[in-house]
Amino acid sequence: MKWLKFNYENSNYFHAAMRKRKLDNRITTYSKDDSIIDDFEEVVKHFVGHFEKFMGNKSSAISSIDQNCIAQGNCLSVEQQVRLIRPFTTENVKKAMFSIPSAKVLGWMALALDSLKTCGVR
Repeated sequence: MKWLKFNYENSNYFHAAMRKRKLDNRITTYSKDDSIIDDFEEVVKHFVGHFEKFMGNKSSAISSIDQNCIAQGNCLSVEQQVRLIRPFTTENVKKAMFSIPSAKVLGWMALALDSLKTCGVR
């Protein structure tokens, strides 16, 4: 990141770069029945409505899961289940964090991760 290399932290350039990143990560449209909805109020209403179905109401989310569909899919073996619950080390977390592409990390975490990578910290 140019601002980090030239120590532009907290400069106009830095804030412009952060505004651009925020705009690039913003969801401004969604598709419905082969059309794209781009009206801000409709987009907000759609996403809020979607998440209201699941947040704070355990029974509605569980009742919408089709158990037959799940039964037809792949299931974890016992070995895979054990791997998911095994203890992990700080080194495991560090390796996982550094494997995330910068474009997938949000906000200050992206800045911190990029600066560590730029400085050669591994």
